[in-house]
Amino acid sequence: MERVYLGLGSNVGDRLAMLRAAVQRLREIGEISVVTASRLYETEPWETESGRTAGEQTRHLNCVVAVETGLAPAALLSATQEIEAALGRARSGAPQEAGRYEPRTLDIDILLYGEEVISGSDDLHIPHLLMHERGFVLKPLADLAPELEHPVLYQTVRELLETVAHDDLVPVDHGHLFLDAEFLAQVLAIDRQLLHVHLRFQAHGFLELGLRRRCEAQFDARLHE
Repeated sequence: MERVYLGLGSNVGDRLAMLRAAVQRLREIGEISVVTASRLYETEPWETESGRTAGEQTRHLNCVVAVETGLAPAALLSATQEIEAALGRARSGAPQEAGRYEPRTLDIDILLYGEEVISGSDDLHIPHLLMHERGFVLKPLADLAPELEHPVLYQTVRELLETVAHDDLVPVDHGHLFLDAEFLAQVLAIDRQLLHVHLRFQAHGFLELGLRRRCEAQFDARLHE
């Protein structure tokens, strides 16, 4: 099994629901295990089409998801593209230069696949060709693996982040990618019934590590009251 980092983004419709749906689809693939996710960030479009301003385009919601998979890179790419299509991503067939400005219901990019270096078709380049230039990729990736080294540039994610602008990234506070605010309130608030909290916690067994530890500490405290 290889550790893979995927960049997820959306700027059309209910962006948070779209990202959550994408993670759920990933979890339904037997050869993919979702490990954790970064926090969510809202960003201006990385590029704007000539003649248009950033204000004319919907802000993007971005995050990075870590998975472990036995799928080969090409098979993983095919799986992510099938998820994009199933959730409404329509590819216009426009040239790659023009297509990069299109609104995206969902975008899933393979950023890193273990230590692999692959240059294949236009769609399959690992590491992702532009990840080292994009703050909206590096910042959430740094949330998960700041000391991870880029296998071509030989710099850590933290070091790469220091070289790009990322001040426009706005952390999103209205929920975690994996769960809703109501669940968090029920897990973390001390006035909830212990059994109810425990069952809801167990149902979300893939929580991000820091949140998992807070939940476990809360559960233990309630258990010994």
